[in-house]
Amino acid sequence: MHFIKISFIIILVLYSIFLLYFSYKNGKIVKTILASALSGIVVFTIVNLISFKTGITISVNAWTLGSSALFGMPGVLGLLIFRMII
Repeated sequence: MHFIKISFIIILVLYSIFLLYFSYKNGKIVKTILASALSGIVVFTIVNLISFKTGITISVNAWTLGSSALFGMPGVLGLLIFRMII
């Protein structure tokens, strides 16, 4: 179980490095990061709104909202996978 947690952290850190690199290369750093954060929060909200049909919900707290905003859609996917495993 410890290996899975470390793997998720490594994948999310690599994603954030790639996001920063490509947004810097593109020249639209703030716009790209804000779009990623907004998409993560929107997907997080959608997952919680359809939880009555799927039965899978993500608790709403500072850590989950922060990771979904910081990592975007891959962050929400990571939270979902982590929720299904544990």
